[in-house]
Amino acid sequence: MRKLLIPILVLAASVGACGGDSDPSSATKKTDPKGPAVIKAEGTLWKPAEITVGAGEVVTWKVEKGLLHDLVGEDDVKHEAADEFTATHTYSKPGEYNYQCTLHGGMKGTVTVT
Repeated sequence: MRKLLIPILVLAASVGACGGDSDPSSATKKTDPKGPAVIKAEGTLWKPAEITVGAGEVVTWKVEKGLLHDLVGEDDVKHEAADEFTATHTYSKPGEYNYQCTLHGGMKGTVTVT
């Protein structure tokens, strides 16, 4: 049994080291470690409520079918009340910018622009 186990382990280790990715372009794909700046309405909260972006980056708010929400914030961020919408805003100057859903008192957040 031991004689059979060692070759199997060696074979398994060599297959894992080669990688099994069938997409040859995956090694050259560059991913943004921060990911997109997306804020989603979850119940009566924005998630994440606080987000940091660089000047010139786009922030996206998403409201999916469910509760009625609006969006009001500094730097002319706004969207009328609806149960589903996507709103975007590009912040050009560093600072802290507050936003909220005025229909739900605790549904507030901050975008920090660096």
